[in-house]
Amino acid sequence: MSSTNITPRYVTVPQATKMFSISKFTIYTLHKRGSIRMAKTGRRTLVEVASVEEHLRSNPVVRQGGIEAH
Repeated sequence: MSSTNITPRYVTVPQATKMFSISKFTIYTLHKRGSIRMAKTGRRTLVEVASVEEHLRSNPVVRQGGIEAH
């Protein structure tokens, strides 16, 4: 049996900060601007992975030495 990496549809905010190397503040700011989608389930706030990936693809990150598509 081979192992495959399956990306979850939603992750917690702390998981998203690690997964995308962005801050908690940035995640909430992007959500407030309507750039990414989030969902509440009970007391947990979940971040839709695909919406963050799409935002990062369409908004390149400027880094020292050039532009990186994140």
